[in-house]
Parts: sequence; C-alpha cells; structure tokens
Amino acid sequence: MGDKPNCLSYFFTFINLAISLALIILNFVWLIPVMNNSKKEEPLVENGIILAPNYDNLDLDSLRFSKGDCDKNLYGIYEDGVYETFNFKMKEIHKYSTGLVSILFIQIGLDIIYVVGFIIAALIGSENCGGIIFIFYLILPKITLLLNLIFFILLSVYFYEGKIDDFKYLRECAFFDETNFNKTYDYIFLVYENCKKVFIVNLIYLSLNGCTCSINCMKCIFGNKD
Repeated sequence: MGDKPNCLSYFFTFINLAISLALIILNFVWLIPVMNNSKKEEPLVENGIILAPNYDNLDLDSLRFSKGDCDKNLYGIYEDGVYETFNFKMKEIHKYSTGLVSILFIQIGLDIIYVVGFIIAALIGSENCGGIIFIFYLILPKITLLLNLIFFILLSVYFYEGKIDDFKYLRECAFFDETNFNKTYDYIFLVYENCKKVFIVNLIYLSLNGCTCSINCMKCIFGNKD
C-alpha cells in the first residue's frame, strides 16, 4: 500500500515532463524562425522605389504634409526606413529570442538529467540520491524559469512596441505593388506571426512549470515532517 503514492507521484511527474517537453518543442518551432528572420538587415531604402511603381513623380515634400496614412508612412519609409517608421525593434527581438532559445536548450538538458536521476532514485532508493534530486529538481529549474521569464518579458515588450497592424495596412495602399511588398518584407510578417504563437505557448509553459516548482517546494518543506 505504501508504494502506491510513489507510483502515482512518478506518473504525474512524467506526465508533467512530457507536457513541458511538448511546449518546449513548440517554442522551438516558432522561436527559431523569429531568431533567424529578426537578424536580417533592412532592405535598402533605394529599393523601395520598386515597391511603389504606381506612385508617379514621387514628391517627398508633398508626402510629408499629407494627411493620409499611406502617404505619411511612405514618406517615413523613404526618410527613416521601415524599422524606425513602424518601431520594429529587430535587434532586440533577435537578441532576446536567441537568449530564450538558449535557455530552453538548457531546460531540455536539465529535464534529461532529472529523468535519469529520477529513474536511478526509484531503483536504488531516493534517500541515496536526495542531494542530487534536490539540486536538479528544485534549484536549477527555478533559475532557468526565472531567466526564461526575464527574456520572455523583454521579448514581449519589444514585440508589442512594433506597429505591425499599421504595416499590414500599408501594403494595401493603392500605390504599392503588393506582390513586391510581400516578397520584400515577408520576413517581418514571419517574425511577428511567430512571436504571437511563442507568446501564448511560452506563457503556458511558464505557468505550468511555475506551479510545479511551487508544489515541489511545498512538498520539500512540509512533506517530510514525519
């Protein structure tokens, strides 16, 4: 009878690890395109002429004082470039997405070490592996979760500063060749579409593992009073 709680504990532990691993894999699927595309250099402003073949006799002064969003944004692109006009923080997004990928790789390594330690503890007795389990199960996951949270918050801040909706609207302006526009700036849309997915999945990952760490701490503090 005394072994049943341990078996149940093992079962829920492995279920939690399986879900955690699935969420990490999904993070990789969407984070890696963010990391790779956000490091690309912005296309030269001179190439922007190709984007607006329908805008005859381009006059930047008239664009600057225009009241229309299309004209104002086109002026911004020619004067300051797309990144500055729409507040796309690509360097920061690249930096923090790369950091998040690195942390998730570390987390996978810790999960593998923990599974091996958990199996060994189950076979030879947890009391012989208590110190190792404590380090890998309680301390290190908290450190990686904290780093994950920090990088995730910074990535989210710079992501939400970008005016992606205004940029999507810009390609619908009458003077743009939408095919060339999409081809030239497709990587920006990829960054923002994948970032939205990362935001949801990593939030679930942080919530799940945060709850797990809290429960394990409570067990460590109050579970062995006997």
